[in-house]
Amino acid sequence: MNLFFYDVDIDYVRYLKEAEKAKRGFTRVPDVEYGNERKMVCGVVLEMNGYKYYVPISSYKKKNPIIC
Repeated sequence: MNLFFYDVDIDYVRYLKEAEKAKRGFTRVPDVEYGNERKMVCGVVLEMNGYKYYVPISSYKKKNPIIC
């Protein structure tokens, strides 16, 4: 088994988000920018019929404040 790491250009992520919004009216492309910070996203790349698909296995979860 080989393990590869990829760094996806932020402009490409923006393009994907806008293209999906234009086609479907919404996007499932995860946010990778939060203010001045970039999120590290973990996932796997599956190859099917000669195409490679990225499948995220991590996601950003907004933390709610703890109320005592």
